[in-house]
Amino acid sequence: MKCNFELVKIEALSGRRATFYTAFLPDENTTLFEQFLLENKELHDAAIHHISSEIQLMAHRTGARIDFFQKPEGKAGESIFALYSKNLRLYCFRIDNCIVILGGGGWKTVRTWQEDPDLNQAMQRLRWIARQIEERLRNKEIRRSHNDLEFIGDLNFCEEEED
Repeated sequence: MKCNFELVKIEALSGRRATFYTAFLPDENTTLFEQFLLENKELHDAAIHHISSEIQLMAHRTGARIDFFQKPEGKAGESIFALYSKNLRLYCFRIDNCIVILGGGGWKTVRTWQEDPDLNQAMQRLRWIARQIEERLRNKEIRRSHNDLEFIGDLNFCEEEED
């Protein structure tokens, strides 16, 4: 069995109004959000701080209201958005005001994310993760807690390996 990712709650960024998750990638031994921070912290510390402040505000005061996010980034109906500061983009799968999955991203210097190989990879990866989560929600393998702030169920996304 190959585990593609595990959905993990980011305790330090979650609060009474919104919960933030990210994907842990066993093959890379890190999460998408940790990768984002490592890749961008040195050059874009002020932008990281701004995005982190907005996440804290959502978590503890407002919930993940749509007005915090840039227009939808993926295809229609995908609920993929970006948190941003200047040209730094953090791609997110926004379930609703209560749950957001933080992905990767980077510094955007092109008109569209498709034009940048790193941003394109971050978006494609998050889109794939979002589809896996949506399927589990539809199949009731994952459900929401009584207060809608957490996922309950199997958060390990593994697949059977073919012999």
